[in-house]
Amino acid sequence: NNNNNNLKTKSVEIWTSMINGLVENRLTKESFELFEKMKTENVIPNSVTYTCILKGLIQSNNSEAFKIISQEVIKKKINISDENLECILINGFSKFGELEMTKQIFNNTRFRTIEIYTAMLDCFADHGHTDEALNLFNEMIEKGIQPDRIAFNCILNCCSHASMIDKANHYYKLMQNVYKIIPDTQHQNCIVDLLSRQGKLDEAENFIEKEMQNPDLTTWISLLGACRNYIDVKRAERVFQSFH
Repeated sequence: NNNNNNLKTKSVEIWTSMINGLVENRLTKESFELFEKMKTENVIPNSVTYTCILKGLIQSNNSEAFKIISQEVIKKKINISDENLECILINGFSKFGELEMTKQIFNNTRFRTIEIYTAMLDCFADHGHTDEALNLFNEMIEKGIQPDRIAFNCILNCCSHASMIDKANHYYKLMQNVYKIIPDTQHQNCIVDLLSRQGKLDEAENFIEKEMQNPDLTTWISLLGACRNYIDVKRAERVFQSFH
């Protein structure tokens, strides 16, 4: 019996490895066909298999198949305490507009790691649910989970889209002064985007000059877009010269 179990386990691992290889090479159709064939061979997918196949379905924007396989996971009570599987479910339901399902998955997680919190923060940011994102971020800190650079990127992105300059500045300072995280270009672009859209062009330009070592195309597009919206031709010419 032990030998049979070992063979089955090994078999699942081999199938999963092949499916993962196809997903990594963005061969989603082939990975899905292999996943279906695996089940006809009476090999039961595990949480890693489901994580791989769901990742492929998210990549290929196949919302219908994603929802079907996700319901299979939930109905069969596959090991949902697998952090990677939980994150994939949250990411997928968020991407396909199923916010209530995303919340349900998150609320049912037993061990909320930084990765789980970040996946949910990203969901709230994408859907413009700023208050929920801010509350979740604070809950995470209260629970003693240290936010990482990805979590800060999510919360700054939220503040930017909600035009919350004071909040954004608060989190930008918090990540440096308390959590000793050096902001990268993504974090800084959130601030530039926020200041630019609010018409604070002097502040945005000063921020780029003083804070940013590696402004990228996104940085300049934010500021140039604001120059156009607020009809600031001289600044637009100066900005254009900076990166041309």
